[in-house]
Amino acid sequence: MQRVSRTFRLFQMSALRISTGFLFLFSILFSCGDDATVIDAQKNSEALPRVDAALFRSVKKDEFTLEVLKEMSENRVSGTILYDADYLPKEYHFTIEKTPVARFRKDPTFPKDQKVQLRWFARKKSKELMERLRRSKAEKQVKVTVNKQECFKQIVTGKEYGFPLAKKYFLRYYKSNDSFITITAWTIEKEANSFEKLAQYMGMKFQLTD
Repeated sequence: MQRVSRTFRLFQMSALRISTGFLFLFSILFSCGDDATVIDAQKNSEALPRVDAALFRSVKKDEFTLEVLKEMSENRVSGTILYDADYLPKEYHFTIEKTPVARFRKDPTFPKDQKVQLRWFARKKSKELMERLRRSKAEKQVKVTVNKQECFKQIVTGKEYGFPLAKKYFLRYYKSNDSFITITAWTIEKEANSFEKLAQYMGMKFQLTD
């Protein structure tokens, strides 16, 4: 009887060790999975460039807010242009354009899947710009997350007909519920290094309010 009881206790201890081992293994697997999910969710999150925030002023409109260089002067806007500003001494230019999604409903290439519509639009607009330029070069479009907003960004260089100097464009594309948003910040190439971080900062500080 004692021998049977001892055997049963040994069996219980072995079963406990096995159960504990499995629990430990599962905890490792699930914790690794959680970490991987967090990393995957954050890998496309874009960090703001290091600039002096004192150089910018806040702009609030009905549909959006943003930060723009204090040196820039706002221009009158109409049509699809929501915002336009320049600092001519350095050829700094910044424009926000709104294009209704409904404009493309009859385009046979326009995707029905809303998840890929912004990518389609970003490629279309980039192609149109490239066709307008001479000796154009384009970096690959990159999908990023900015202030919880999906965004495609790209840098394009080239010469425009009627303008003698090469330009550098810092492009960003966003999407609201019913429209695509194109942000175009550009300057001449000799000013590009000083403008790039400023342009990216302004593009990232754009925030839809709808």
